[in-house]
Amino acid sequence: MNLEEDVMKIVNKHLKAFDTGEFFNGTLFIKSNKDTAMAIYIDLCNLYRKRNVLFAIGNRGEYSIDFRL
Repeated sequence: MNLEEDVMKIVNKHLKAFDTGEFFNGTLFIKSNKDTAMAIYIDLCNLYRKRNVLFAIGNRGEYSIDFRL
């Protein structure tokens, strides 16, 4: 497996109706409410260590997560 497949397994556990999660150029983009995005971020930090997971808040329920691995 690769990073994107492993991450998407975690992301898909959290996504609800009308939420989306997808990779573009190695960055994970999530459209959801803040609680869902934070739950995904916390799970990813627990798996990949916090210092390797970079979280950013965008506009209108858009969040991005980058990885330094």
